[in-house]
Amino acid sequence: MVYNILSYRRPSRVDSISSSESRPSLASSLAHSRTDAKKIAGIPSALSFDKIISGGTCPPMTCRDFMKYLIYIEHCAENLQFFLWYKDYVERFEKLSENEKALSPEFVKLAKDQNAAPKTVQKFQSENSMHGLFSSAFKSGNTGGLSPPSPTRTHHSSGSDPFRTPPATPSSDMPSVVPFAVSIGESTLKNIDHHEIAAKAFDNVDVKWQPFTVQPFREEITRIIAIYLTEGSPRELNLSSRDRISVIKALAQTTHPSALKGVRSHIENTLRFQSHPNFIRWSICNGNTPRIWFARGLGVFTTLAGMIIAIAVTLSSLGRGWRALAAIAWVIGIATYFAAHKGMCVVLHGMHHYHVRPWELWNDDTDYEKSGPKESFETSSSKNSYEDEPWVEKYEKRFIIRKIFDREAWVQEPALRQIQDTIAVQAFCIAIISSSVLSAIFIAVPSGNLF
Repeated sequence: MVYNILSYRRPSRVDSISSSESRPSLASSLAHSRTDAKKIAGIPSALSFDKIISGGTCPPMTCRDFMKYLIYIEHCAENLQFFLWYKDYVERFEKLSENEKALSPEFVKLAKDQNAAPKTVQKFQSENSMHGLFSSAFKSGNTGGLSPPSPTRTHHSSGSDPFRTPPATPSSDMPSVVPFAVSIGESTLKNIDHHEIAAKAFDNVDVKWQPFTVQPFREEITRIIAIYLTEGSPRELNLSSRDRISVIKALAQTTHPSALKGVRSHIENTLRFQSHPNFIRWSICNGNTPRIWFARGLGVFTTLAGMIIAIAVTLSSLGRGWRALAAIAWVIGIATYFAAHKGMCVVLHGMHHYHVRPWELWNDDTDYEKSGPKESFETSSSKNSYEDEPWVEKYEKRFIIRKIFDREAWVQEPALRQIQDTIAVQAFCIAIISSSVLSAIFIAVPSGNLF
């Protein structure tokens, strides 16, 4: 089964979003609707952003593959890490008791501040009202079973499955905090003083008080500020200064997910309308760069070989019918070149194979495993960097012939195979039409009878 061979086009390449101050604010991101994803040309519903994130796709189109693409190709893995953390955070916040939720009310921005670097609602309805809120929540004899949240809600295990939901913390009624895509436990980013960095962030945005530590998940929010939201942080999100100030001020008041809603909307739209289409376009390519250039060269060579055959037969005394033999070379050459122009090798596609990615070639090596490959969505370093990973040096030293005929794997995702089938059919249709035109031209030319 293939898509419409006349109208199908790969998703267009989406350029990176500028991080300059002229970039639209987060408020404009809210204007995008999730239904807009259906308008992205070349992406079937089976490969939609939501489908990939929810785990409804097969290799090489899984959420893990998407994360690796963002780490190694687009270099903005922090967007997906933050998005998946926020998704998990909202679910955990909704499971809090009503009394605990009351400690972190929903964040609301004043209407008059919509077009300015927003302040919180009159310092969250003034400090006095905030103290009153906590006083009423903790007044003697009316706690309703409320207990202060545990200071650290983190979990990390280097050998754990990143796709497995962790068990609840034994000492608390609340589940342990393990974001789906990023661990913020002690063994990750351990050299960073999250409290000091967050305190400086609050001071830089002119927050005159320290956040209430009794609020649920305050420790976790402090880490998120230090890792994702402050300037120069290890996984700094691409936010304007205005938006950065806005969200830090909001988080100084409450740990309610609504304080991060604007950032989440911007990050989600970046993932949906930039990274996701680029990932689909990149995944359609079934060969590495050396293999694709080899396929292009082979296509040009075969096409020229057919041209030489047609000219030679035309100048000879052989019958006109013999000139049609050149069409065989033309069909193969033009189809090969057209498919390679779309990033596909027709030989690999014939087997529904793709080249294993360079960072996956040595996954079975003991020394590579000890060096900490990115099996999960986190990184053991302070940034999403990979320059020091062993595979980089190994792949650079790999002989060009080895790269052209590198290890292969089967394309398990049916929707991706259908897209590749469509491109292959398009390539052969163009090749057959072009070859027919060339054959007709050469057959019409009188014989040269030179030999």
